[in-house]
Amino acid sequence: MTIRKLLARIQRTCVAVVFLAWVVGWTAMAMARSQIASFVSAAAIAVMLAALVYLWRSARCPRCAARLWLSLHKLVPIGPFPPKLDHCPSCGVSVSESAGS
Repeated sequence: MTIRKLLARIQRTCVAVVFLAWVVGWTAMAMARSQIASFVSAAAIAVMLAALVYLWRSARCPRCAARLWLSLHKLVPIGPFPPKLDHCPSCGVSVSESAGS
């Protein structure tokens, strides 16, 4: 698995969890009583924050351990747009290389 595929998997996981938590929160607010909706909405926000902390902690370069969560959109963009960076901004390793040690 390449570094780009590893980072893409982390990014997709985070985006999917945030989206699902958002859908659950809005569904609960539309269908449930006020107290239940408040609890489910607070839980959904907590799950979203946990997903973003997961992204912050796990989006790292496997070679130099630099945090890449701010550069992730340039390395692995979501959608049809091509990536703007092809290397780690910290150590310069190509994201097309293997992520293994």
